[in-house]
Amino acid sequence: MSEIEDVYFKKWDKLLDLNVELIRLLAKKLSVKTPCVFSSEFNIKSTKTQRILETCKFLNANELYDSMAALNFLNLFLFKKENISVKFQNDIHPVYNQVYKPFIPYMSALD
Repeated sequence: MSEIEDVYFKKWDKLLDLNVELIRLLAKKLSVKTPCVFSSEFNIKSTKTQRILETCKFLNANELYDSMAALNFLNLFLFKKENISVKFQNDIHPVYNQVYKPFIPYMSALD
């Protein structure tokens, strides 16, 4: 908790910087080894599906894992054309003890 408080009570100019620091701390605590990169570093100017596709290509990805909501806007044909498979998250959220009732799914890792 003290590490989270150290991050939380630090003076931040941008919410983004606070979020990134918390994500990095939680990744460390959860032993996540996946590198964290920002698409803004890739100099990709396109938008929507094309931007996601170009990001995958920039990272040499052969698979995109996205939420079910992405079905509403992704052009899957473009990914197929580039031999990038697309899989959708369709998890059933586990129920666990929380401090308050009723149970609220999809809370943060802090929960």
